[in-house]
Amino acid sequence: MKRVTMLVTDRVVSITTALVLCVSVSSAQTSDPRESARTQIGPFYLTPSLAIDELGLDTNVFNNATELSDFTFTVIPGANVAVPFGSRGVITASTFAEFIYYNRYSSERSINPDIKIRGEVGLNRVRLYFLPSYVNSRRQPSLEIDQRVRHTNTDIGGGAVVSVSERLSIEASGGVARVSYDEGSIFDSTSLRETLNRRTQSASLSFHHQVTPLTRASLRTTYSVERFDYTPTRDADNVAVMPGVEFTPLALVSGSAAVGIRRFRPENPLIQDFTGVVAHANLAYTLEGFTRFRFSADRDLAFSYSQSAPYYVTNGYGVGADRHLGGRFDVTGGINWLLHSYKTIAGIEPAPEKPPVDRLTTWSLGVGYRLARGRRMGFDITYRERDSNTALFIPYSGLRVMWSVDSWLQTP
Repeated sequence: MKRVTMLVTDRVVSITTALVLCVSVSSAQTSDPRESARTQIGPFYLTPSLAIDELGLDTNVFNNATELSDFTFTVIPGANVAVPFGSRGVITASTFAEFIYYNRYSSERSINPDIKIRGEVGLNRVRLYFLPSYVNSRRQPSLEIDQRVRHTNTDIGGGAVVSVSERLSIEASGGVARVSYDEGSIFDSTSLRETLNRRTQSASLSFHHQVTPLTRASLRTTYSVERFDYTPTRDADNVAVMPGVEFTPLALVSGSAAVGIRRFRPENPLIQDFTGVVAHANLAYTLEGFTRFRFSADRDLAFSYSQSAPYYVTNGYGVGADRHLGGRFDVTGGINWLLHSYKTIAGIEPAPEKPPVDRLTTWSLGVGYRLARGRRMGFDITYRERDSNTALFIPYSGLRVMWSVDSWLQTP
């Protein structure tokens, strides 16, 4: 379930990667590493971590109609390193690497490094931040591409937050993001390097108003341009206006939600424009302190690897519940629906009888046990099923039965 959510999120924000990175990280204040770090070596404050993300059986390793199963596990060592500068500045580096092992299918093994750096300094009413990151992964880049292919995501972002008053702040941010696939990355007889390698430049202006101690309202305007390395006919410009609201964990409803309008204009006149509603929501409601209900929704655009359908509208919805059983035990479950509506290029032959639509449904059920320091050991069963109205995508189903253990070396 956790891994599926991460993949869905990757698809939804692919058009404005740099912007999302800048805004999401800058919205929260940095905690003092001198208080939260596990150990100190000279000026460096260190917090190591080690987690078992997945350990168990995958009944459909390659997401094919013919199921091939294997034993797999993923171990994630990492560390947070912080260097504070007085009381106003800090540089933090978060580094970890996924070690993915498959017993029978050695071709699916991989090591995936991930590095994120955050620099921040406060100057009276102004807070400046800088956010470079680098991810080199051989996981599935999205739920559309079933094959594990090596690709990198490099982001450089930054911005400034100005406190106009006690409740009102203005944020300006910008960044450059690059998506690169290796030369041998082939899926469905298509070179992913040729269709998906691109650079995204984005700029954003946001207004944040602290309505109550538990609620913050925002209005964010974003402009971004997409420039492809090998297929310039896919180049496009984006403008999005997103009002939103955020609730702290102490509020009756926690999480965040934003609904707005995106204007997508490809430079190729044969590719259909898009002007419509986009939304992102991740909300939770806790009943009597024992049961938490979750709701998520995402509607946005994402680029496709397909040469005949360059982008699609993605609609995702999810509901779930977590129940404390008493003592250290809990149970969790949920269901997620994902629908991709593809936009084809005008004039292609033969024209499709129906617009290509891809559907994915995911059910999950798990039991957890709380360990020391707030860590959790879980046993989860996840079932995925995909269906499509065209031959572009292969229907499949698969079951994952996995153990997982949260990082136990870092302090809570």
